[in-house]
Amino acid sequence: MTNPIYVGLIRWHNEIYEGKHEPIISKKLFDQCQEVMKRKSKPKSSGFKQFLYRGFFRCGECGCFITTETQKGHNYLRCTKRKNPCTQKYVREELITSQIQEEIKKVSLPLDWLKWMIEENAKDQSSEVQSSEIFSQKIQNEISLLDSKIEKLMNAYLENALSLEEYREAKSALVGSKQLLKEKLLAFEKKSHNRFELAEK
Repeated sequence: MTNPIYVGLIRWHNEIYEGKHEPIISKKLFDQCQEVMKRKSKPKSSGFKQFLYRGFFRCGECGCFITTETQKGHNYLRCTKRKNPCTQKYVREELITSQIQEEIKKVSLPLDWLKWMIEENAKDQSSEVQSSEIFSQKIQNEISLLDSKIEKLMNAYLENALSLEEYREAKSALVGSKQLLKEKLLAFEKKSHNRFELAEK
Protein backbone atom coordinates (compact mmCIF):
# COMPACT_ATOMS: atom_id res chain seq x y z
CA MET A 1 0.00 0.00 0.00
CA THR A 2 3.03 2.29 -0.35
CA ASN A 3 2.75 2.58 -4.12
CA PRO A 4 1.44 6.05 -5.12
CA ILE A 5 -0.25 4.53 -8.17
CA TYR A 6 -3.33 4.10 -5.95
CA VAL A 7 -3.76 7.89 -5.83
CA GLY A 8 -3.21 8.51 -9.55
CA LEU A 9 0.56 9.05 -9.33
CA ILE A 10 3.48 7.08 -10.74
CA ARG A 11 6.90 6.61 -9.16
CA TRP A 12 9.66 6.29 -11.75
CA HIS A 13 13.32 6.23 -10.73
CA ASN A 14 12.35 7.61 -7.33
CA GLU A 15 10.50 10.51 -8.94
CA ILE A 16 6.73 11.04 -8.79
CA TYR A 17 4.75 11.79 -11.96
CA GLU A 18 1.09 12.45 -12.57
CA GLY A 19 -0.60 9.43 -14.09
CA LYS A 20 -3.28 9.26 -16.74
CA HIS A 21 -5.31 6.70 -14.77
CA GLU A 22 -8.11 7.34 -12.29
CA PRO A 23 -7.10 7.30 -8.60
CA ILE A 24 -8.41 4.35 -6.60
CA ILE A 25 -8.31 6.16 -3.25
CA SER A 26 -7.88 9.75 -2.12
CA LYS A 27 -4.48 11.21 -1.33
CA LYS A 28 -5.69 11.94 2.21
CA LEU A 29 -6.57 8.30 2.83
CA PHE A 30 -3.28 7.21 1.27
CA ASP A 31 -1.30 9.47 3.60
CA GLN A 32 -3.25 8.20 6.61
CA CYS A 33 -2.39 4.63 5.62
CA GLN A 34 1.29 5.54 5.44
CA GLU A 35 1.18 6.95 8.96
CA VAL A 36 -0.54 3.84 10.31
CA MET A 37 2.01 1.54 8.66
CA LYS A 38 4.88 3.61 10.03
CA ARG A 39 3.53 3.28 13.56
CA LYS A 40 3.00 -0.45 13.19
CA SER A 41 6.49 -0.99 11.80
CA LYS A 42 8.13 0.51 14.89
CA PRO A 43 9.26 -2.17 17.34
CA LYS A 44 7.20 -2.16 20.50
CA SER A 45 8.84 -2.71 23.81
CA SER A 46 6.88 -3.79 26.82
CA GLY A 47 8.01 -3.60 30.39
CA PHE A 48 5.57 -6.35 31.36
CA LYS A 49 6.67 -9.93 31.58
CA GLN A 50 4.21 -12.31 29.96
CA PHE A 51 2.54 -14.54 32.54
CA LEU A 52 0.00 -17.26 31.84
CA TYR A 53 -2.75 -15.89 34.08
CA ARG A 54 -2.08 -12.16 33.89
CA GLY A 55 -5.36 -10.25 34.19
CA PHE A 56 -7.50 -13.39 34.53
CA PHE A 57 -8.38 -13.45 38.22
CA ARG A 58 -9.62 -11.27 41.05
CA CYS A 59 -9.15 -12.01 44.70
CA GLY A 60 -12.11 -13.82 46.23
CA GLU A 61 -11.60 -12.03 49.54
CA CYS A 62 -11.10 -8.36 48.64
CA GLY A 63 -11.88 -8.21 44.91
CA CYS A 64 -8.50 -6.82 43.84
CA PHE A 65 -6.68 -8.12 40.79
CA ILE A 66 -4.35 -11.08 41.11
CA THR A 67 -0.82 -10.45 39.92
CA THR A 68 2.06 -12.83 39.19
CA GLU A 69 5.66 -12.62 40.34
CA THR A 70 8.69 -14.80 39.78
CA GLN A 71 10.61 -15.92 42.86
CA LYS A 72 13.49 -18.41 42.82
CA GLY A 73 12.59 -19.64 39.35
CA HIS A 74 8.88 -20.19 40.06
CA ASN A 75 5.85 -18.06 39.27
CA TYR A 76 3.59 -17.13 42.17
CA LEU A 77 0.12 -15.58 42.06
CA ARG A 78 -0.88 -13.14 44.78
CA CYS A 79 -3.47 -10.49 45.53
CA THR A 80 -2.37 -6.91 44.82
CA LYS A 81 -4.12 -5.80 48.07
CA ARG A 82 -4.68 -2.29 46.72
CA LYS A 83 -8.08 -1.65 48.29
CA ASN A 84 -8.18 -3.24 51.72
CA PRO A 85 -6.04 -5.47 53.89
CA CYS A 86 -6.19 -9.05 52.61
CA THR A 87 -5.15 -12.30 54.29
CA GLN A 88 -4.63 -14.30 51.09
CA LYS A 89 -1.11 -15.67 50.58
CA TYR A 90 1.06 -16.48 47.57
CA VAL A 91 0.08 -19.51 45.46
CA ARG A 92 2.34 -21.35 43.03
CA GLU A 93 1.26 -21.06 39.38
CA GLU A 94 1.55 -24.84 38.98
CA LEU A 95 -1.04 -25.36 41.73
CA ILE A 96 -3.50 -23.02 40.00
CA THR A 97 -2.96 -24.87 36.72
CA SER A 98 -3.57 -28.21 38.44
CA GLN A 99 -6.81 -26.95 40.01
CA ILE A 100 -8.05 -25.64 36.67
CA GLN A 101 -7.29 -28.98 35.01
CA GLU A 102 -9.25 -30.82 37.71
CA GLU A 103 -12.27 -28.55 37.18
CA ILE A 104 -12.12 -29.11 33.42
CA LYS A 105 -12.09 -32.88 33.96
CA LYS A 106 -15.37 -32.61 35.89
CA VAL A 107 -17.19 -31.22 32.85
CA SER A 108 -15.31 -33.19 30.18
CA LEU A 109 -17.00 -36.04 28.34
CA PRO A 110 -15.79 -39.58 29.09
CA LEU A 111 -13.54 -40.90 26.34
CA ASP A 112 -15.96 -43.69 25.38
CA TRP A 113 -18.77 -41.14 24.97
CA LEU A 114 -16.54 -38.91 22.89
CA LYS A 115 -15.52 -41.82 20.67
CA TRP A 116 -19.16 -42.82 20.15
CA MET A 117 -20.15 -39.25 19.26
CA ILE A 118 -17.31 -38.95 16.74
CA GLU A 119 -18.30 -42.24 15.10
CA GLU A 120 -21.97 -41.22 14.91
CA ASN A 121 -21.04 -37.85 13.49
CA ALA A 122 -18.90 -39.55 10.83
CA LYS A 123 -21.87 -41.77 9.87
CA ASP A 124 -24.17 -38.76 9.63
CA GLN A 125 -21.67 -36.89 7.48
CA SER A 126 -21.25 -39.87 5.16
CA SER A 127 -25.01 -40.20 4.73
CA GLU A 128 -25.44 -36.46 4.22
CA VAL A 129 -22.64 -36.35 1.66
CA GLN A 130 -24.42 -39.00 -0.38
CA SER A 131 -27.70 -37.10 -0.18
CA SER A 132 -25.92 -33.87 -1.11
CA GLU A 133 -24.29 -35.48 -4.12
CA ILE A 134 -27.66 -36.78 -5.33
CA PHE A 135 -29.25 -33.34 -4.91
CA SER A 136 -26.33 -31.56 -6.62
CA GLN A 137 -26.40 -34.00 -9.52
CA LYS A 138 -30.15 -33.46 -9.92
CA ILE A 139 -29.67 -29.69 -10.15
CA GLN A 140 -26.77 -30.07 -12.58
CA ASN A 141 -28.89 -32.35 -14.76
CA GLU A 142 -31.63 -29.72 -14.82
CA ILE A 143 -29.08 -27.06 -15.80
CA SER A 144 -27.78 -29.30 -18.60
CA LEU A 145 -31.35 -29.81 -19.80
CA LEU A 146 -31.88 -26.05 -19.94
CA ASP A 147 -28.62 -25.65 -21.89
CA SER A 148 -29.94 -28.20 -24.37
CA LYS A 149 -33.24 -26.33 -24.66
CA ILE A 150 -31.42 -23.04 -25.26
CA GLU A 151 -29.37 -24.68 -28.02
CA LYS A 152 -32.49 -26.15 -29.63
CA LEU A 153 -34.16 -22.76 -29.36
CA MET A 154 -31.27 -21.18 -31.24
CA ASN A 155 -31.50 -23.82 -33.97
CA ALA A 156 -35.24 -23.24 -34.28
CA TYR A 157 -34.66 -19.52 -34.70
CA LEU A 158 -31.93 -20.06 -37.30
CA GLU A 159 -34.31 -22.32 -39.24
CA ASN A 160 -36.92 -19.54 -39.17
CA ALA A 161 -39.26 -21.62 -37.03
CA LEU A 162 -39.42 -18.76 -34.52
CA SER A 163 -39.53 -15.02 -34.87
CA LEU A 164 -36.84 -12.91 -33.21
CA GLU A 165 -39.31 -11.75 -30.58
CA GLU A 166 -40.41 -15.31 -29.80
CA TYR A 167 -36.79 -16.44 -29.61
CA ARG A 168 -35.78 -13.65 -27.25
CA GLU A 169 -38.78 -14.18 -24.99
CA ALA A 170 -38.25 -17.94 -24.74
CA LYS A 171 -34.51 -17.62 -24.26
CA SER A 172 -34.97 -15.02 -21.52
CA ALA A 173 -37.20 -17.42 -19.60
CA LEU A 174 -34.75 -20.32 -19.98
CA VAL A 175 -31.73 -18.25 -18.98
CA GLY A 176 -33.62 -16.93 -15.96
CA SER A 177 -34.50 -20.46 -14.88
CA LYS A 178 -30.90 -21.56 -15.34
CA GLN A 179 -29.61 -18.69 -13.20
CA LEU A 180 -32.04 -19.58 -10.42
CA LEU A 181 -30.83 -23.18 -10.47
CA LYS A 182 -27.18 -22.10 -10.35
CA GLU A 183 -27.86 -19.85 -7.37
CA LYS A 184 -29.79 -22.64 -5.66
CA LEU A 185 -26.89 -25.05 -6.18
CA LEU A 186 -24.32 -22.55 -4.95
CA ALA A 187 -26.33 -21.77 -1.81
CA PHE A 188 -26.80 -25.47 -1.08
CA GLU A 189 -23.09 -26.26 -1.50
CA LYS A 190 -22.12 -23.33 0.71
CA LYS A 191 -24.58 -24.38 3.40
CA SER A 192 -23.33 -27.98 3.32
CA HIS A 193 -19.70 -26.85 3.53
CA ASN A 194 -20.40 -24.63 6.55
CA ARG A 195 -22.33 -27.39 8.30
CA PHE A 196 -19.46 -29.86 7.92
CA GLU A 197 -16.95 -27.27 9.10
CA LEU A 198 -18.93 -26.68 12.30
CA ALA A 199 -19.24 -30.41 12.91
CA GLU A 200 -15.48 -30.90 12.55
CA LYS A 201 -14.74 -28.10 15.00
